[in-house]
Amino acid sequence: MISYYYLVSSLPDIRADAEVPITYDEFLELCSGNVSAKEYELLKTLDFSKSKEPVVRKWGQFYDELQKELNNQRRALLGMTNLEEYDRDEDMAQFVFSALSAKNPLEAEEFILERQFENLDSFAANHYFDGAYLVAYAIKLQLLTRRKSFGKEKGREEFGRIMNIISERVYGI
Repeated sequence: MISYYYLVSSLPDIRADAEVPITYDEFLELCSGNVSAKEYELLKTLDFSKSKEPVVRKWGQFYDELQKELNNQRRALLGMTNLEEYDRDEDMAQFVFSALSAKNPLEAEEFILERQFENLDSFAANHYFDGAYLVAYAIKLQLLTRRKSFGKEKGREEFGRIMNIISERVYGI
């Protein structure tokens, strides 16, 4: 158990507005030998469907709700009428509306990322010495790794690529 405490205290700070402090492989390497085989497997796969860990279940529910609301509001913005039926949470709906109102997609993603971190912090509150903290840390690490793939230059390149495809289809250029 002492090694677990050491592991948690030795992990670099992780924040939504910061760079990725360590790679996911480095994180798993730190966890190896310091957590049970079952915990390590959960951290390695982050399989939400099989886990009974409360943080994982809460995260899965939050993430599903977020994705459904994002999909429905994006469909509505595109004028699609085949919206998915689900129990709509008004707070989530307002949050997603605010995110989709951002000046650009990168700003929207950062807005969403901040909310995801806040929720993970609340899910793992007072769990510094059990697996919940490491699960929340692992999810945050993966979220930051995903964000690292975004950037203005990459966004411009992707926008140009998509516009070329659209131009070819529409104008036959």
